[in-house]
Formats: sequence, C-alpha cells, structure tokens
Amino acid sequence: MAATLSAAEALTFYAFTRASFPTPQSALPLLEAFVEAGEPFIPSRYGAYEPLRTPFDAGALLAPARMLSDRPCDLFLKRSRPSMEASLTWKAGRARPWIWSVRMSSAWMKPSTCAPARLTTFLVELCARFPPVFAICATTADLARQHTVYSPTTGEDLGMRGLVLGPGEGLPGVCWLTFFGPELVAFFGRERLLSLDVHRVFDRGPSGVGVLLQESPHAGTPVTRQRLESAVVAALGQEFFFELAGALKSPPPPRTPIPGATDHS
Repeated sequence: MAATLSAAEALTFYAFTRASFPTPQSALPLLEAFVEAGEPFIPSRYGAYEPLRTPFDAGALLAPARMLSDRPCDLFLKRSRPSMEASLTWKAGRARPWIWSVRMSSAWMKPSTCAPARLTTFLVELCARFPPVFAICATTADLARQHTVYSPTTGEDLGMRGLVLGPGEGLPGVCWLTFFGPELVAFFGRERLLSLDVHRVFDRGPSGVGVLLQESPHAGTPVTRQRLESAVVAALGQEFFFELAGALKSPPPPRTPIPGATDHS
C-alpha cells in the first residue's frame, strides 16, 4: 500500500507575473484555463474575500472575470475534495511582478485524483498561456526547507524569506517544477536551459522554458531533492538565486540582478 501523504506534502505553485486584466474579456481566458483542464482543476466557489460563498459556474465565467478586472479586488478560487485554493491578482502601474498562488492538498497526488504528469501539464500550459517572469511548484515541506529562517541563538522560526522577486534577493530558487519566462530565457539562453540535466524540459517558445526535476514532487528524499535543486542552481549561477545561508546577515549578500526580473526597484 502506498504511504499516506502528510499535510507538509501538499503542493504550492507560485507564479511571479506581470499579466494584467483591465477588462472582463481579458480575464476570461485565465478562468477558462481552469475549466478546460477538467476535474479536479475546476473550482467550486469564488469571491474577493473569505468566506467564499458564490458557486463557480463553468458556464458563466463573466461574473468572476469582472471581479478579477475590477481593481483593487483580488480573485480567490476554491474547491474541496481535493482541496485547492487559487489567489489571482494584478497590479496596474507596478514594475515589480505580482504573485499568483495555487495551493493543493496532498490528496492531489493520489493516482485516482491527479497523476503528477497531469498536474505538470496543467501548470506548464498555464505558464505558456500567461507567461510569468518566473514560476515554481513544490511541496510545502520543500519550500519551507528552502526559505524558512531560524534564529541562530534560539532556533525560533523567523518566517520565510526570499519568495519574492526582490532587488538584491535573486530568484527564489529551483523546485520540482520551475518555469523560466521570456526575460529569463533571454538572460540564461534557451539552449542552456534546454540542455540542463533534469528529468524533462518543456520548450514553450516565446512563453519560456519549464524545467522538471523528477516525475513526482515526492520522489526520493529531501536530501536527494536538494541535490537536484542545487545542481541546476550551480549550472545557472548561484549568484542569481536567493541564498538561505545569507538571509540573516546584515546586510544579506546581494544577488546579481537580472534585467527584467530582479533589477526593479
């Protein structure tokens, strides 16, 4: 019998994007991407604030599209069994990318729910249709391992750092699935990304390149997953990525800025 996945093995997807939706018509394709993917990607509720009470009707997407285009309102999509929560937003007139997130419970990785290959396809296609600057997906535990800072004296959890495209912090890191958008493909080079020694790469043309470290986000151990992540970071240059070891230094060691990605103010 397969081992039961823990809550820490739930999945989180972050996309750092500049996609904008100034009209309901421009927001419709984003909602259609969830519907076209089929179950279990179709939400059951939506809204701008918790608790979400409005039923999501796949045949009537204009209402949530209006909500997404009605700034400064964010749009939340939810479903249960298996649990999913998506947070979608956009920021008019801001240079720094904003964050979309999709959080999925560990139940998503049950073969009867959504095989890893199907989830990979959905996320890569989402990035291809709405190219982010950068996107990552990993287990909750792996993201915590990469980004949680602890006090060197008390061991207190000081929270997570580096999950932004902030000046001087670098890219957040390499995860189970990492998507390099147009700005990063231009910087690192398409052939360099496509030649990385990983499980699979996805060349999505002008939208970017997806890098998959292994078939499943839960394969192997945290140590083996960290080795895979570190190998890609080393191949591309540690100086361009967030470094957890330096997060408590004052000031933290600066990362080399990347044009169009981590060079904004």
